Amino acid sequence: LLASMNVAHSDASIAVIYPVVAEPHRSVIQEVISGIEQQGSEKIKLLPLKKGYDSAFYDEWLHREGVGAIIALGRQGIAVAREAAGEIPVVGGASLLAPASSGEGLSGISLAPDPRLLFTQLLLLSPTVEQVHVVYNGEQSGWLIDRKSVV
Repeated sequence: LLASMNVAHSDASIAVIYPVVAEPHRSVIQEVISGIEQQGSEKIKLLPLKKGYDSAFYDEWLHREGVGAIIALGRQGIAVAREAAGEIPVVGGASLLAPASSGEGLSGISLAPDPRLLFTQLLLLSPTVEQVHVVYNGEQSGWLIDRKSVV
């Protein structure tokens, strides 16, 4: 993630905006943050989201900390970052980045697997499978079903 971010000023900080969540999600978020910190430097600034956040607070914090890029984790982190970022580039992660929702126009790593990869792996594990039944919500994950292809 860090290598793909073009921070305009070399002395600019990179903000990591993340939700405060319960287990097991907390461990996932903490692992992602740990990986970011290992790849980054002292310029990494952590900003946990509080319930009932005030967008003015986050906007002011980003400017006060000299943030030149944002890594937003989770659905809430992405929503806050997109609202407060203005011209600051945002990379999202630890969320489902669907094209028709908050993921539109957003770079990042999605938690949604590519159906083609899943079906390819299924055929490797069980080549005799001829039919797969999928139950899904068309509004939330119809875009994934549209990506399927006959393998």
